Formats: sequence, structure tokens, C-alpha cells
Amino acid sequence: MGMIASQYKTRLNQSLKALSDANIRATNYRSFNKPSDDPFAAARTFQVRREAEQNENYQSNLSSVQSALKSAESTVQLVSEIVSNANSTRICGGITGTMTKDTRAPIVKELQSMRASILTDMNAKFSDQYLFGGAGSGAPPFSVDGDGNLLYRGVNVDTGVNTNGASAVIPGSSSPTQILFGKENAGLFNGYMIAVQTGGAGSVSVSGSGITVTLGAGHATKGDLEEALQNGLGAALAAAGKPTDGMDFSKITVAGNAEDAAATASAAISDKVSLDGLAGEGVYVDLGFGLQFNADGSVVPQSAYDASLPGIAFLGYGMNGDGVPNNVYSLLGKISDMLDSDNVSMSTIQPYLDSLKQAESNLTTQTSAIGAKETFLDSTQTYLEDVSENLTAKDNDVEYVEPSDAIIDWMTQQFCYQACLQMGTNILQPTLMDFLK
Repeated sequence: MGMIASQYKTRLNQSLKALSDANIRATNYRSFNKPSDDPFAAARTFQVRREAEQNENYQSNLSSVQSALKSAESTVQLVSEIVSNANSTRICGGITGTMTKDTRAPIVKELQSMRASILTDMNAKFSDQYLFGGAGSGAPPFSVDGDGNLLYRGVNVDTGVNTNGASAVIPGSSSPTQILFGKENAGLFNGYMIAVQTGGAGSVSVSGSGITVTLGAGHATKGDLEEALQNGLGAALAAAGKPTDGMDFSKITVAGNAEDAAATASAAISDKVSLDGLAGEGVYVDLGFGLQFNADGSVVPQSAYDASLPGIAFLGYGMNGDGVPNNVYSLLGKISDMLDSDNVSMSTIQPYLDSLKQAESNLTTQTSAIGAKETFLDSTQTYLEDVSENLTAKDNDVEYVEPSDAIIDWMTQQFCYQACLQMGTNILQPTLMDFLK
């Protein structure tokens, strides 16, 4: 009898637990209350939740990009309207060779006002970032130097001269070396090219317009490179008859490492930077395209969204074959200066007027490109929303049960428990011997 009672007690407890679990499921409709109840379902649920959280991050990134892009579009449209007005017959389109300085004065004043507006607009901020700063969006992208030249992140938009200091990355080592050098004012080496090699005899030499720095094998360290440049560059330039006026060799610094003694890497360095590179640089945002990285740590462009909006791509940069600027700000300034002079030659000013029309066309193209990006982001948003709905459905399928099923299961377990109790009253009838114990 004792064995029967023990077995009955075990079965009764099991039935009570099943009833309790069913009661909880009927309350919250979850398929499990703790991972141990259903390890497979729990693991699948946690996986779906991670995917859902990741998707929410993608959507958040997308929302920020969309908002910034809409703000940029509004700004570019304002700039486009300014340039369109500048090209109108009321202003530049109406310039003739018979106009006097007095009749040109209102045009000069309006062109100068347009320049100021463009500079303000292209330094617009969204949140705490500058819209048109490209990869350097933490500071105002556009400024004007003492000569009135427009600078983009310290680089002259017409000439490419870097007023902040020239730089280049030396390949061939696990940690690329960057050499920065400069002049107290501007100009920087007057466009001289510097080729740096790790490995060799250890010297600085000038050949033609180039400067070569070589370091002995096994000594290609950051300190060696910096010392070689500081100690040898001035003397090498002087020996080659190259001007060194205003150059501060103490400002030469080396960032990073060049520890690979076996490397024979080299790099060309000058005070000019690639304007094409600045206009085409990317700032990548993960929107769920399967983010990947190259061996050098850079993002694979196809695996992320490029959110960069480099300002010089909109305003134009560089000069054409005739030395006429492509930049809107520079063009307005040049035209204004010509109109403000005593004599105006239409043959002289016409190339600048033609270039201004091309700049307007470029702005139109860039505005269309923004529209294409918005369309792409809208479709991406739709896709991410669909993914979110699918993940929610998966979560419901794995983690939750149908309310009707949960209630039926609870009723079934309740019936089983009541039946178990009834069975106990039948098989565990008290006898006289039970009372005599």
C-alpha cells in the first residue's frame, strides 16, 4: 500500500504541475515560461529576437539617413535657385559689353550676396553633423582664406592645395604610415612630390621635382622616418636649389607605424590632394545589406549605404582646360570682380559665364541624384518593414500559442487533475488498521 501511495503522490504532483503550466499558458499565451520548458523553442525565440533588434537598428539608421537627405535636398534646391537666378537675364544673362560700371554695380552687389548665401547654406547642419562635410562632417566644411578662395575642409576647391598640411599613406606595412608636413602659412612644399621608402641606405635626396627618403633595412620605424625627414629634408632641398622659404621642418610628424623592415613601400606626397577623392569619398551606414570589410578594414561599398554628401560634388571643383573654375562660389566671385573693374571685355568674361551655366547643370544633376537616393531608401524602408512583420510572425509562431489551444489545454489538464484526485479517493480508502496505527 505504501508503494501505491508513493506512486500516486508522484503522479498527482505531475498532474498539478501540468495544470499550473497550462494555467500560465492560458494567461500569457506563451509556449514556455522558462527556457528549460522547451529549449529548442527558447533558442529559436532568442534568435528571432536578436534578428528583430538588429532590424530595428537598421530602421533607425535608415530613418536618420532619410531625414538628413531630405534636409540636404532642401538646401541644394535653395542653392540651385540661387545659381539659376544668377544665370537669369536679370543678372549674368543680361550682361553686355555696353554696360557702364554704375549699371553693373547692382549686379556686383547681388552676386556678392549670392556667394554669402551659398556659403551659409552649404555649411548647414543636421542634428550635430554638417550635411555637406563628407567624411569630415564634425566641422564646417566650407571656409574662405585670406585671399578670398573657397576652402573645403582646408583644401582649395580650385587648386587642390591643402592648407592644413599634406599627407599620404605608405602601403606595405601592417599599420600604414601617414606623413604630415607643413609650412607656417600655406602653400606647403610648392607642389614638390616626396617618395618615401622603407628599406635602403637611409638618406634624403632630391631628384628633379621629387624628394626621396630612404631608411636602412631594420630601421624603418616611425622615429627613424620622422628623424630622417626633419634632419635631411631642408639640406636636400637647399642642395638641389629648391626654395624653402617659410617651411617649418620641425612640424614634420609621422602618424602610425612603419615597422616592417622588409618592406620597400613608397608613396608620393605633395601639398595637393585629390579633389576627385574628396568628392567621391564614402561614409557608409549599415542598412542590412550584409556589411562586409576588405582586408585593409575598409567597408565593401556594395555591402552598406553610402550616406556621404561631399559639398564640392555639388558646388563643383577644379578648373577647366582654360583655367576657369568649375566651382559656383569661385565663379560668382570672379564674375563679380570683373564686373567691378573699370573695363569689361565680353570675350574675357564669357568663359566664366559659360562655366556658371555648367555649374547650374551640375546642381540639377546632383539634385536628381538625391531624389534617386530617396527612392532607394523608400524601397529599403518597405523591405525592412516587411522583414519586421515576418520576424514578428516568426516570434508569435515559436513563442506563443493560440489562445483557444491554451484554454482547451488548461481545461484538459484541469479534468486530468480532478480525475487524478478522484482516483486517489478510490484507491486510498482508509481502513480500521489506518486508525489503529
